[in-house]
Amino acid sequence: MPALPFEYRFKLQRLFTIVVAWQIVAVLTTLYERTVSASAVMQRGSVSFDFSTALGFNMAAALMGALMGGSFLVFYVNVRFRDRPYAWTVIAVAASFVLVVAVITALLGSFVALAACPLPIRKCRRRSSPS
Repeated sequence: MPALPFEYRFKLQRLFTIVVAWQIVAVLTTLYERTVSASAVMQRGSVSFDFSTALGFNMAAALMGALMGGSFLVFYVNVRFRDRPYAWTVIAVAASFVLVVAVITALLGSFVALAACPLPIRKCRRRSSPS
């Protein structure tokens, strides 16, 4: 198998760096959420916090975001907007961020909704909160 050209290796290294960085952010976010949920301020109204589930969701979201957003930024925006004004680059990055967050929220939200309610979902009734 022939080696990849330098340009592609460099881009893949950048993408790998983005993925690793976001995985670290996901772990730190989960640790922060655990710390806040265990604090005295949150004790009264807090729900149970499952560290492994939160870590799994955060790392999955970070991986999806890094792969979708990172690959778009590395392989498309950097090349396409290199000779354009900086404002266009900022607009493209902001739009891609909003789109990636919306897609990840919809995907992970649908998994949470499906896990909370039996199929078909239209028969799932809203749970009443205890008073």
